[in-house]
Amino acid sequence: MAGRCGLLRRRAVGCRALWSARQKVLLKDGLNTSQRGLVVLGIESTFDDTAIGIVNHQRQILADVRRTQDHSNCDFSFSGLKTRAINLSSEYAKRDELPLLAASFQRTIADHLLVRLERALRFCDQQGRRPRRFVAAGGVLCNAYIRQRLHAFARFHDLPVEFPAPPLCVDNGVMIAWAGLLHFLRGTSSVARDPQALRYHPKWPIGLNMRAAVTAANIQLRARDVLRQY
Repeated sequence: MAGRCGLLRRRAVGCRALWSARQKVLLKDGLNTSQRGLVVLGIESTFDDTAIGIVNHQRQILADVRRTQDHSNCDFSFSGLKTRAINLSSEYAKRDELPLLAASFQRTIADHLLVRLERALRFCDQQGRRPRRFVAAGGVLCNAYIRQRLHAFARFHDLPVEFPAPPLCVDNGVMIAWAGLLHFLRGTSSVARDPQALRYHPKWPIGLNMRAAVTAANIQLRARDVLRQY
């Protein structure tokens, strides 16, 4: 059988093994009898570098959660991945295998983020503007696994991190609304008293848009080489 695979021994009840490309992740969790013989692998002959596969002990494919394609930019897109996972969820719920699908989904999202971050950092290096710190916030940082992967990325590149504590990592819309409420209660001039007088900008630009410049730089990355580092 081509590629790399990890076999979870039947007596190893306390953990589940996920293997994508050349990296293995162990997720502590209780497994029922039907889950103990699962194999998780990234097989070159079946999946390309942008895929993760989950198979059972008979090498039957249980899930093909494909990673989003890399287009030499730093854009994030999870719509196709999310749709694929949703379409698979009811099927795997019947077999009590939702944790496996969720784990591969989570791993794929983290990998997608890290490849984009690697390209962004290399672009900054090309421009002579290497960041001095690594800052992340928002509801996504409530996810301990993604938080750990981002820490590993920053540590590998010797970047000090600025991550809020998980209780402060709430939805961005909630944070904005709460800040607006505090300003309103304090009577600050930044709050408009007449909503009809407001002009709305659904896509307000923040700073200089460098998307075109990043794409033009055409920084090619091999996901497996990048993700092997952290």
